Amino acid sequence: MKRRKQSMGRRTTSKSSGRRKTTRKKGASNLRQTLYGVGLWGLGIFNALLIASFIHKHLSTGDEQVLRFEEPTRPQTRVEAKMPDALKLEVLNGCGAKGIAKKLADFLQRAGYEPIDVGNFENFDMPNTLILDRKAKNRYNGLRVAEVLGVSPSFVQYLANDETRADVTIIIGKDYPKLDFLRSKK
Repeated sequence: MKRRKQSMGRRTTSKSSGRRKTTRKKGASNLRQTLYGVGLWGLGIFNALLIASFIHKHLSTGDEQVLRFEEPTRPQTRVEAKMPDALKLEVLNGCGAKGIAKKLADFLQRAGYEPIDVGNFENFDMPNTLILDRKAKNRYNGLRVAEVLGVSPSFVQYLANDETRADVTIIIGKDYPKLDFLRSKK
C-alpha cells in the first residue's frame, strides 16, 4: 500500500505542474495573419482617400466656385396697376447715393403705394436692398413690393415694429442700379 500512496502523490504533482500543449497548423495561422494584414492595409487606404476627399472639398485653393445670390432674370412684363389698399411704405437710403430714397419713393407713389417716411438708414453699408414686412408674418406685403422693384424674394424678411406706421420698410442697398425703378425711366 505504501507504493500506491507514493505513486498517487506523483500523479497529483505531475498533473498540477504539467502544461497542456495545443497543436496549431502553421498554414492556417499564416493565412489568418495575411488576411488581417491585407484588411488593415485596405482600411488604411480607405481612410487616406476619405482624408484626401475632405481636404480637396473643404480646403482646396485655386478654382473655387463663387456662389452668387441672384435670381434668374425675369421677363420685363410687369403689372403696375394701382393697388386697392395702398401700402404705407418707409423708404430708407442704406447705400449713401444722394437722393436715391426720394427717387424710389416717387416711383412707388406712381405705382400706387403710399410712401409715408423717406430718409437715411442708420448706416450706408448695406450691400443689398432689403425689404422688411412690418405687418404680415407670411411676408405678403413685402413680396408685393419686391416684385414691383425686381428684388429677390430672399431679401424680404418679416420684422414686426409696433412703433412705425409703415406696413413695409425698404432699405436701399448698393445694388440699387439693378433695381427695376431705375431701368424703367431709361
